Amino acid sequence: MTTIDLKDPVATDPVPDLVENILGAAQYMSPTYWINEAAKLVCGTDPMSWIASQFAGDWQAVQRAGVSIATLGEFNAEYSRRIDQGVAGFPSFWRGEAADGASNYLTDYSSTIRSQSQDFAQIGEQIRQMAVGMYETANAVKGLWQTLFDWLITIGVTLAAAALTSWTGVGGVVGGAAVVAEIAAATAIWRQVVDTTGKAWDGAQGSIGLIAGLMAGLENVSIHQLPQASYDHPGA
Repeated sequence: MTTIDLKDPVATDPVPDLVENILGAAQYMSPTYWINEAAKLVCGTDPMSWIASQFAGDWQAVQRAGVSIATLGEFNAEYSRRIDQGVAGFPSFWRGEAADGASNYLTDYSSTIRSQSQDFAQIGEQIRQMAVGMYETANAVKGLWQTLFDWLITIGVTLAAAALTSWTGVGGVVGGAAVVAEIAAATAIWRQVVDTTGKAWDGAQGSIGLIAGLMAGLENVSIHQLPQASYDHPGA
């Protein structure tokens, strides 16, 4: 690996938009979906996605962090391999006590960074999985908010209709009963929003616990500590 291989981490969509559009075809029946599309055209922003991101967080930033850490693990693995290659070639041009000392030092150093590469890989993968969870949570919350807004629109229309027909007496009674049922349905959707957010938080806490455990492995003195001093040539 050389500096040519260095590049900024890039977040990728866990689920292609085409697949999401096929699986979520019911969204096209939602008035809120089309209001949201109109808002995107007029304001240049996606209100539903913005709301979802406030609940679920920036999954792209988390995914980039996971990619970065996993790539650091790949670097350590390659670095270790190159050191091992160099040490294996010592006998062809260097023998003696100094060569043995350098070989032992570099072998230990290589083993340490190779062990760290495994930890970095696991941490990176865990963070990437957490990013996918955030992505799915954002989509779930977005869908629930869309449904909630549909119910709010329905409630508004029902209230308006009840007000316009209240003079008949029957219109007010029927409209009032319908509004009660619609409010109950909207409240149930809101509870789902809260429940989904709570489950996402529990999942995030679990991921953080796993990552903390892996980070402890990186700090384990007996396994992962790098040599504290540079190689000391006995003849120098």
